[in-house]
Amino acid sequence: MGVRRMPAARYAMLRRAVYERDGRACVLCGGCGAHIHHIVFRSQGGKDTADNLVTLCGGCHERAHGVIRSRYTQAQIREMLAAYIKETQRG
Repeated sequence: MGVRRMPAARYAMLRRAVYERDGRACVLCGGCGAHIHHIVFRSQGGKDTADNLVTLCGGCHERAHGVIRSRYTQAQIREMLAAYIKETQRG
């Protein structure tokens, strides 16, 4: 059984809302946000919800997935992103 995806139109609306929430900027470095990233990966049970999605630039997205080296571990990046979400929910 695979991970179920939400309908494409609904996911597109969610992505737009996340871009808007994050000011269309990478939440890690402040650069141009071009990617939507799941904090908890879908393959690990992460949901397609605003509190599990953030905007990242290409470089930070690759770092978050461990594609390129970072001074932070993937777990540390995930913690930073989760802290960002908590802060945005506080207002």
